[in-house]
Amino acid sequence: MKDFITGEIGGYIWQYIKMLKGFLMGLLTKVFSVNRNVCLSFSKSAEYYDCNARVQKQCVNLLIDAAKPYLCFSGIWLDAGCGTGLLSGAVLSQFKGLTVFGADISLPSLDISSKKTNQPVLLSDIDFPPVMERSLDGVMSSSALHWSSDPIKALDELKSLVKIGGYIVFSTFTANTLKALRGLQEKAGINVPASYLTANEYLEAVTASGMKILTSKQVMLYDDFPDAISALESFSAIGANPRRMMEITETRRFISDYEEAARNGEIVRNEYEVLVVVAKSIE
Repeated sequence: MKDFITGEIGGYIWQYIKMLKGFLMGLLTKVFSVNRNVCLSFSKSAEYYDCNARVQKQCVNLLIDAAKPYLCFSGIWLDAGCGTGLLSGAVLSQFKGLTVFGADISLPSLDISSKKTNQPVLLSDIDFPPVMERSLDGVMSSSALHWSSDPIKALDELKSLVKIGGYIVFSTFTANTLKALRGLQEKAGINVPASYLTANEYLEAVTASGMKILTSKQVMLYDDFPDAISALESFSAIGANPRRMMEITETRRFISDYEEAARNGEIVRNEYEVLVVVAKSIE
């Protein structure tokens, strides 16, 4: 009996503590978290996100197409960093009888996701998902991991939620994403709280966490605009623009520098390097 209390019951108690921590971190993110600016920015743009998230929609399609040969979405899944429900909505339209919990730090985005998918949602930082370990058939995530304060830790946390034999499928932006813009931002002292890791860093972390990679691929996606102002405004339209304020002359110089750095013939191009991974939990 003693072993049962300290072992099994102790394990349940620890699980509930972790879940409570996840819920609390979701709430505290809005005030104290290093992701607070991300939360506020995406919340402000939630109602405009779907009609402007062109690259993010391509990421969703790439992820579903990559996963289809290896698995049939079924059972209970978590959409980590679900935003307005682009991924879970697309999956639910193709796979019936599926339950998908959407988790995100933005309440306005969660409201849109819930109405779109008619599925439950959780206010949660992706780093602290309030879900029991080994309780899910799978975790999906698209265009979200790079917004984590520590994508590798977040990935490990998400893996812990999946049953043995379950799946993790994700897409994320990697190291060569928006290189021209990020170089100018660094020069101007603009801090964007996103972590663009290399594909190898993600793949090594997936393998180290006890997952078998079924497929992975890396592609470049492009979002083209007539000028630098339109290209930069596109980030505001989807909430991906945490930044410091600049003086007018500094702003003009920044726009001019980006126009020069990102121009490709007749257009200004935002470039995204995307990693797509489908993995199965084997331990």
